[in-house]
Amino acid sequence: MRRPPKLRPGDFGLRPDDFGLRLCNLAIVSLLVITVCSSCGGGGSGSPTAPPAPVPPPTPAFRVQYSGSGAPGADSLSWRQQATELPGLLRIELRATDVHNLYGVAFDLLYPNQLMRFERAEEGTVLDGGGASSTSFLLARPQDGVLVIGLTRLGSQGGFDGSGALLVLELSALRAGTGTLEFDAQRAIAADGRALPAVRWIDGSLTVE
Repeated sequence: MRRPPKLRPGDFGLRPDDFGLRLCNLAIVSLLVITVCSSCGGGGSGSPTAPPAPVPPPTPAFRVQYSGSGAPGADSLSWRQQATELPGLLRIELRATDVHNLYGVAFDLLYPNQLMRFERAEEGTVLDGGGASSTSFLLARPQDGVLVIGLTRLGSQGGFDGSGALLVLELSALRAGTGTLEFDAQRAIAADGRALPAVRWIDGSLTVE
């Protein structure tokens, strides 16, 4: 069987140098065509661009105002609002006014948990005498909207006479509305362990707007 004759560059009227040059030019043109077609992306082979995420609405800057249900007087415990630069934060101190022989307090605080969230608590300087007296400060949250608080001196110390902050609470606003801060199961204790029934506990109300 006869094999077909091999073609040589001269059979096309080309010199060997011309034939190699044209093959090189053909390869370059083919490469350019492939590159251009790939850039076109025809047929949607690329992934679509995801739309930008929506911008969340700004957090409202609440303002909280507290007011007591009565004026504090001698032998009373009441909340007093303290100034704060943080919007929506209620910082209140439980203040003793002209008390005598106060050794400790225990009470439940009922607050509107649908409006406010408890953040933190700290002891004041009245019972510990600025660090000079030993004290115990306990706080529990058995359920939403209830704080169980106990604060007392320890050991054979006398009770406190005078006025000042027993403790400080911080609560942050969740939504606008009105509610109350109420004492429940409250007791004021003298140094000998007896209750001090003359002490008045003054509730209050708050407004979030």
